[in-house]
Amino acid sequence: MNLTLARDHLVRLRQSRRLSALLLIATIGLFWGGNWPAVRFILMDVPPFTLRAIGFSTGALLLLSWARWRRLPLRVPADEWPWLIATGLFTILGFNLATAFAQLRMPTSQAAIIAFTMPCCWAGGCWASASPTANGWAWRAARRACWCSWAPPRWPAAPRG
Repeated sequence: MNLTLARDHLVRLRQSRRLSALLLIATIGLFWGGNWPAVRFILMDVPPFTLRAIGFSTGALLLLSWARWRRLPLRVPADEWPWLIATGLFTILGFNLATAFAQLRMPTSQAAIIAFTMPCCWAGGCWASASPTANGWAWRAARRACWCSWAPPRWPAAPRG
């Protein structure tokens, strides 16, 4: 009797979308969080440009293979190419190279905190500057966000000498 109940419970758990979502979030968190220290150790032996070239090439190959397998259209309209190139250079290439060099200059945990909090600061500043109803509080928050993201950090990332 207990074995049958356990088996039924296991079947319900396997079919549960909520459990699948929680497991997916936990898996992504584990691999994404583990990526930062792993990259730090790899950067001790492999130069940042080489590491990112390997990562981008592998990622592009996997994504293109997946898109071909799913028969997804990949054609980009001609008028969107300049925006696609600019966005790719700044958000993908720039971010990844900056984080790789940051990990060489400071502890990985600090580089991760800066990398993922700075966009939030800038988003607040952009919201305040684009909002037609921005009041004094919003403008002060925007100035602080911009100042905090551009101010030299007081961590050991700055060159000594």
